[in-house]
Amino acid sequence: MGSRKKLAAVSCAERMARAAAAAEAEKRPERWILASPAWAIALALHLVAAVVLMNIVRFTARPSEGTVFRLSFAPARPAPPGGAEQGDQDNGVNGKENEDSAPGIPAAVLPPLEVRTVDVLLPSPGPGTPTAAAFGNGGLFAGRGGAGRGEALRKYGGDSRTEAAVESALDWLAAHQDADGGWGAGACRHRECTQVQSGYRVAVSGLALLAFLAHGHTHAAPDDPRAGTVRRAMTFLLKAQNADGHFTLNARSFPDCMYTHGIATFALAELHAMTQEPLLRDPVQKAVQASADAQQPTGGWDYNERLTGRSDLSISNWHVQAFRAARLGGLAVPRATWDAARRMYRNAAIRDSAAFPYQVVQNLESYPGTCGVTAACSLASRYLELLPDQDFDRRVAERLASRVPVYGRPSEDGLDDNAGGWVGTSAGHYFTYYATLFLFHAGGDQWTLWNSKMKRVLTGAQETAGHAKGSWNPEPTDANGVGRAFATAMAALDLQVYYRYLPTTAKEGADMGLLLEEKRATDEELLRALKEGSAPARVQAGRELARRQAAAAGPALLEAAVASEGATRAQMIQYLALFPATDPVLERLVAFLAEDTDIDVQGATVDALRRLTGARLTTLGQWRSWMRNRKNLRAAEEPGR
Repeated sequence: MGSRKKLAAVSCAERMARAAAAAEAEKRPERWILASPAWAIALALHLVAAVVLMNIVRFTARPSEGTVFRLSFAPARPAPPGGAEQGDQDNGVNGKENEDSAPGIPAAVLPPLEVRTVDVLLPSPGPGTPTAAAFGNGGLFAGRGGAGRGEALRKYGGDSRTEAAVESALDWLAAHQDADGGWGAGACRHRECTQVQSGYRVAVSGLALLAFLAHGHTHAAPDDPRAGTVRRAMTFLLKAQNADGHFTLNARSFPDCMYTHGIATFALAELHAMTQEPLLRDPVQKAVQASADAQQPTGGWDYNERLTGRSDLSISNWHVQAFRAARLGGLAVPRATWDAARRMYRNAAIRDSAAFPYQVVQNLESYPGTCGVTAACSLASRYLELLPDQDFDRRVAERLASRVPVYGRPSEDGLDDNAGGWVGTSAGHYFTYYATLFLFHAGGDQWTLWNSKMKRVLTGAQETAGHAKGSWNPEPTDANGVGRAFATAMAALDLQVYYRYLPTTAKEGADMGLLLEEKRATDEELLRALKEGSAPARVQAGRELARRQAAAAGPALLEAAVASEGATRAQMIQYLALFPATDPVLERLVAFLAEDTDIDVQGATVDALRRLTGARLTTLGQWRSWMRNRKNLRAAEEPGR
């Protein structure tokens, strides 16, 4: 018993000793702090605060760099007052102003882009889905279908031989489309097929899709025998898009991913512009924003999206074409991106040699590039709507037209820039593609000279027999290593130039908005264009009159809206909403709701009524009731009542 008491006492003493030691340990930091000088404590607190502040990121909006007023030629997309649609014409992308922001309407802060899955089967177009013939083949695309194509062929230098070559090329491309909807997998098992697998499948597939679109084929025309080919190509490209908006089937380190991204964006943006396919709107808008985010400080694009300060103009030209197609489809291009590209092309032009450089790098002198690069940049300058330098353009046109677009044998004059930089080979597809487009828009004797050579050489080089019939051999050109599908798509696009786009030198060019300089036109000239011009010309004139708030514009826009239909009427209604509300305007808008079943007109009308009145109504019955109440209220306020 005594032994147990002794052990308990020892155990208790040990516990008390351990507790005292622990208490002493807890007091040590306090004693250290109390014993430290005040300056040391203050320094420690400041260091902690600095670390915290260093990990706080402050985001600031990128400032808008000048307002450039231009027009998108697609119908306005209806949106609630103030704008709540991601990427709409009023608000841009993620709240940024865009190149087509409507005048006088402040931009709203928009929610982030929603990332959605596109790995789905696309549904068949239902009743009311706009087809290429009903929607897209007007304005810029007026030559792509039906009688318009025949007229453009006759007018601009094509013929039955060029068109037969195009038809044969499209047949070959359709027959060699891969099971997943793309091109370039080398999957054809025919014993005579020389197709090999390409490492550039997404880019090649985008170019092949552009060739079908240039001929007026879309997925939204159920009676078109090539609609399925277009639908499968569209699905393939949508599946190739990453969550951040970039198009590539390869690792992000793939060296030419911005080539691929620009071409794929271009193809889907043009398909969207022709059909207004709802499933394309968000992916194309995301792709446009991905391009904008990858823009270099020098104004262009490099091989990948990393900021290098280097602008490769060969790559940049595809992004300019993609932006133009996106705007034509009513999608937003950030104004700062558009303006930065315009500045780069304006400043990059080498005036004394009528050329453009291959690259723009900060603090490095620029040297003239090849003819292919010069042709591409001259075309991009037109698409960016830079005011033309007639002397510069003339010298570029003379330089390009003097070249011989030979195919399959060494260049006749031995100039390496004749081949776009491919020494000792024939003229490349890259050079021929851009030279053909630029000279077509330039027109005149230089186009006549070039066209006679181009169509003779390309139709003569096309395969006419066997399994390869309709295609072009890639080996003697810059398509070697890219594949037969690439060579065939590029050659087909060259031979479709007569109707692919309307030229900017003719009246049609003014109608599509790249020749008409609104700010130089008088109000009277714009009012005349609003009354007498074609649909695109009326849209362009109406927007400039709305921007100016011209006194006579309101009644003229109302008259133009009544005389127009479809997309053009929807645009006129949008511009009417920028003027004060009057009884004739409100009554006519309510009448449009009752009489016009076009979905674009209906949406634009509701939007305009809401902006003009502040009433958040939707149905025809609600607006009729609102108009009756307005009339009764005004009648009650009249003297003597």
